[in-house]
Amino acid sequence: MLHTVSRNVRASLQATCLNLYRQSRNYNAGLSETPSPVVSIVGSGPAGFGIAQFLLKNNTNVRINMIEKRPVPYGLVRYGVSPDHQDVKNCINGYEKVAENQRLSFYGGVEVGNTLSLDDLMLTCNGIVFCHGAQEVNRLNIPGEELSNVFNAKEFVGWFNGDEEYRHINPELDGDTAVIVGVGNVALDCARMLLKPTRVLKETDITQHALKCLEKSNIKNVILIGRRGPLQMACTRRELSEIMEIDDIHTTISNEYITDNVKDALNVKKLSLRKTQRLVKYLMKYSNNDVDATSCNFSIKLMTTPIEICGDKKISNVVVRNNIVSSGDAFNPKIIPGDVIEKIPCSILITAIGYGNKVLDGRIGNSNGCINAIEGRLDFPFPIYACGWCRTGPKCVLADTLNDCLVTGGRIIEDLESWSDAGVKQPLPEILRRKNIEYFTWKHWKEIDAHEISSGSKIGKIREKIITYEDMASIAFGNGK
Repeated sequence: MLHTVSRNVRASLQATCLNLYRQSRNYNAGLSETPSPVVSIVGSGPAGFGIAQFLLKNNTNVRINMIEKRPVPYGLVRYGVSPDHQDVKNCINGYEKVAENQRLSFYGGVEVGNTLSLDDLMLTCNGIVFCHGAQEVNRLNIPGEELSNVFNAKEFVGWFNGDEEYRHINPELDGDTAVIVGVGNVALDCARMLLKPTRVLKETDITQHALKCLEKSNIKNVILIGRRGPLQMACTRRELSEIMEIDDIHTTISNEYITDNVKDALNVKKLSLRKTQRLVKYLMKYSNNDVDATSCNFSIKLMTTPIEICGDKKISNVVVRNNIVSSGDAFNPKIIPGDVIEKIPCSILITAIGYGNKVLDGRIGNSNGCINAIEGRLDFPFPIYACGWCRTGPKCVLADTLNDCLVTGGRIIEDLESWSDAGVKQPLPEILRRKNIEYFTWKHWKEIDAHEISSGSKIGKIREKIITYEDMASIAFGNGK
């Protein structure tokens, strides 16, 4: 009996001590010398904000430093989502609430791996989460890719979305035909921006220089080229329908791509295949249409590979070769080169064949740039994690990134209690000042944000983006930079 009482008292005392310890940690979180774990998140796009939201919600003690190489936040949402997809950009409202949490600090204009080394960053926090996305683009690696008016999708999308790096690309839209290589959502974004009436873009956040260029465009025909068949198209039905259902756009796709094997595949009963099957059924409504010389045309050319881009300094045509199916089922066919060669006259070519990953530090990336992370965590002496495209490679929808945030975020929450060196060794602002790295805070971003919205409202737009670093610094710091 005494043994039982003693055991109960001991358990009660342990629970009381644990509770007092937790209370002291929460109390100390507000002090200058805090034992609160600090997590550095590299990147402020969907993955970065997804991780931040998860951590802040599931741990009341954690503090976050969000580090972004650009002066302003939101990454892919700001610089990758098309201006006519404002509904997708509404996620920014939720991100803003996360950023205004007192336990999160934003540091814009700081590039990890360049201006700030990984070793420096490790001195300022207890754990790091890389969420910097896919920074590189895949190339065709064929002759003529260096010709004028040949762009990759990152350049073209960055141009109309106000990315400073691509503001000078100046696409020439004086010809009547554009070729886009790729059949994913990004390829369709590029096609839609070339074909969509500019009157419906005027109120969006498209940059004014891009809008004026599109208003003068002579592009009447857009040809989408895909290496494989309809069942391998990487786009969504919604993205496809947005182009096909534009007024005065005539869509063509040859019915030779809708083979008996493809038709049989449409009857396979499997939940994971339904999206693809619906996409192909939608495509079949437009099969075997002829090009209409009296309207704008959107043509889908599958089972085709570009092999050379031709022109005298500037592109004049692209040489393509047909592909054939040699084996495999309809969903995973083996494609081999055919022997039919064709020239497609065009005045501009955009490649949208996917993104690659950039290694920020040789210790954390593999040969293709992706960060190897099991359930989000790297095999590294310091707690380092990865989430989003830098870990998984590019995915077509934000939902995939949000799911990855749940996996990686859950792993971090599990690991927090095991981190041995609680508390910050050196405050990040001190290291940034010592290295003379100028950075933008969330307050600075809100000043830029207000300026963009005000400038846009004067010309009937949602916002007019500030493009250059110098202009952003001038608005944020008021120092005339």
